[in-house]
Amino acid sequence: PPRSTLFPYTTLFRSDTIDFAVTGTITLTNGELVITNSLTISGPGATNLTVSGNSSSRVFDLSGTGNAAISGMTITKGSADQGGGIRNWGPTLIVNDCTVTGNGGWEGAGGIYNVGGVLTVLRSTISSNGGSIVGGGLRNWLGTLNLTDSTIFGNTSGDDGGGIDSTGYLGLTNCTVSGNAANHPRPGDGGGISVQGTGVIVSSTICSNQAI
Repeated sequence: PPRSTLFPYTTLFRSDTIDFAVTGTITLTNGELVITNSLTISGPGATNLTVSGNSSSRVFDLSGTGNAAISGMTITKGSADQGGGIRNWGPTLIVNDCTVTGNGGWEGAGGIYNVGGVLTVLRSTISSNGGSIVGGGLRNWLGTLNLTDSTIFGNTSGDDGGGIDSTGYLGLTNCTVSGNAANHPRPGDGGGISVQGTGVIVSSTICSNQAI
């Protein structure tokens, strides 16, 4: 049956692949999980496995020169300055079949923060995250962000981009961006999406977002 597991380790770098066979909730007790080289992390599905930052740390922090992929899990209760759920300093990150929800970033990007890298989000839900300044759901800072078959819902920011804030390249294909809010925007900022760069949107729905 599902159970809660305390996870005391903070650095994941010893293996090319980590398969989580457990179900339930893994609660981090010693800070964020740091990934420093190429690594694939696979879970049994977003409804079966949750990784929690315990409202006291970021969940995943990627840095170095390696590429990474995270799939099949829910990432929640992360709290950090930038990217409460995930921060990507690495060249390439793929987030596949995941739910990133209930995370917070007090400088921005409550859900996922991509810093100059290439972030691909596939068949995932980014929901109910909060960034106190920019990018409640996702922030793409001078990088490349591609989302396919994904939902960005119910995220909030205090300024630009309640759902997504991008200053690099943003591509959306078959996505829904809905119910997001930028609570204290300057004129022209987006409740759903704010782009200062290039944005390409294909076969997607953007609705019911607001800038208050």
